[in-house]
Amino acid sequence: MDLASITSGEEAYRAQTRRYVYLLFALQAIGASSPPIIISLGGLVGEALSNNKTLSTLPVSLYNIGLALSVLPLGMLIARFGRVNAYNLGAISALLGE
Repeated sequence: MDLASITSGEEAYRAQTRRYVYLLFALQAIGASSPPIIISLGGLVGEALSNNKTLSTLPVSLYNIGLALSVLPLGMLIARFGRVNAYNLGAISALLGE
């Protein structure tokens, strides 16, 4: 092996790793912005669409309650079947729910 090929291989690996870190950073920022947007806009949209203003935040409340109630069953599902299988099951159920 040539020393130049080892050096260029390490540089390529570092460049690829840096690219993946930036990509994951950007995707995490996009993914983490979804719940606050749902919570902040949910009440406003509910108020605009609802005749009964006391129920305008009901969808946001149900979103939070559903999220809280799903944490423990999801943890048990991951413990039993693994992360990949649990993720695939969630993706399939999301496709069927569309």
